[in-house]
Amino acid sequence: VRWLSPVLRLRRLLAETAPDIVHTHNFLSHLHAAPAAGMLGIPVVHTKHGRAVSPGRLGLRLRRELYVRSARIVAVSAETADRLAALSGIDRARIRVVYNGIDTGFLAPGDAAAERREARRELGLPEEAIVIGAVSRLDPVKDHPAMLRAFARAADGRPDALLVIVGDGPERGAIEALAAELALGDRLVMAGFREDVRPWLRAMDLFLQPSFREGLSLTILEAAAVGVPIVATAVGGT
Repeated sequence: VRWLSPVLRLRRLLAETAPDIVHTHNFLSHLHAAPAAGMLGIPVVHTKHGRAVSPGRLGLRLRRELYVRSARIVAVSAETADRLAALSGIDRARIRVVYNGIDTGFLAPGDAAAERREARRELGLPEEAIVIGAVSRLDPVKDHPAMLRAFARAADGRPDALLVIVGDGPERGAIEALAAELALGDRLVMAGFREDVRPWLRAMDLFLQPSFREGLSLTILEAAAVGVPIVATAVGGT
């Protein structure tokens, strides 16, 4: 009943709006929207962003059944597509790779040094600091503990180094507790969720992303567009 109710509500919405295509992102949305669209004969395009695949036989059977009924299956990186095919049993030839993209003109720097100074003034960060940063949800898969420990070691003896973490999520308390254990004090800036990350990226000297797994990170693309050097784990489309 918990599954059927949103499916029927979506069916009513789709019947009222009559879209030509329904585009779902990741499995939970596909689980509800694909059956609703199928009842009305509306083709479904599904995009897979991450590496996780539902465990257990029932989850895999359900995923395969929904994918077979989809007009197109898209993955945001070749590694994501390969893993999806291997774990779900879907023919790899049915999966198209369409890499994540961003508006580079929206982010590309003009005078990078001037923009860095202006961003730091705007954010209250020291102009001469070495600013090492990350932008992500605070989730175990992003491995913020590795980031904090690496910063604590690399910045030892460098009082001008700051670590800035932009984002929020369930791991915030654990991150703050580890920062206290490592005695990072005011050398860690927890910026929280931000609608506009451009000034934060422009303020950085180095961008970090030590994730356990990724599809193709938008924040890495944004950091690259701003011109910030990146250190990241070799996972997914990274």
